[in-house]
Amino acid sequence: MSVAQVTQEIAQMTEDEQFHVAAFLQHLVDERDPNHAAAMAAANRRMDEGQKVSFEELVQRHEALERQGK
Repeated sequence: MSVAQVTQEIAQMTEDEQFHVAAFLQHLVDERDPNHAAAMAAANRRMDEGQKVSFEELVQRHEALERQGK
């Protein structure tokens, strides 16, 4: 399948389907990034050290960003 065909197929998908395609493409980009595993390990270490937010705080941050139009 050509890039043009793939692009045309994606344009005809629902927003939900496009979201999943975008997530899959990002996954492929991450898998090919030689620094991705190290970045994930560092993020996990920070979380283990207590640098994380609760679900409630995450929702509050999200709502604040939405109010700002971000």
